[in-house]
This record gives sequence, structure tokens and C-alpha cells, in this order.
Amino acid sequence: MNWSSLLDVVIGRPAYGTYLVAMAAHQGVDVIDTTGTVLAVHLSEKGVNSHGSLNPDAEYNRNLIGPNFRHSDGFPKNSKLATSLRDDGSVQLLKRS
Repeated sequence: MNWSSLLDVVIGRPAYGTYLVAMAAHQGVDVIDTTGTVLAVHLSEKGVNSHGSLNPDAEYNRNLIGPNFRHSDGFPKNSKLATSLRDDGSVQLLKRS
């Protein structure tokens, strides 16, 4: 991943995650949707998850990235690879078309 090609986005603000994943995909990095096999738990204090969107600079990333960027390229369902569980409980890697 060519990190120097990324805009100076702010972690914890809206649009950070989809921008980062989409840029990885645009640069040919293998992006794998693991939602079918990984249970991710995000622990935080009550109300912390929404703090980024409540911040006075909540639109910083979106303004920096601009309106023409395809954030959908960073959605898990749009990755070219995905994992799934086999009947025996093992994980397999699948290519999406």
C-alpha cells in the first residue's frame, strides 16, 4: 500500500474506514470480506461510537476526500475476496466475480 498517496484523513471521523479500504482496493491490495467468519466486537464507553460524527469537525474527511470518491468501493460486500465457513468449521477463501 502506498501510504503516502493517501489524503491526510482523520481517524475516528466519518468516511475514514471506507476511504482507507477503497484506496487499498484501488492500489491492488487484496481486500477480504471476513464478515462471514469473524465476529468482531468493539468495546467502548457508553456513547463513544458516535463521538466522531458529533465532533465539530465531523465533515473534515468527507470535505477533504470530495464528493466524487466512490466510498462503496470500500464496502465489504464489494471486495473481490471473501471468507466462508466450511461444514467442518474451517475457513475457505472465495473469489467473487
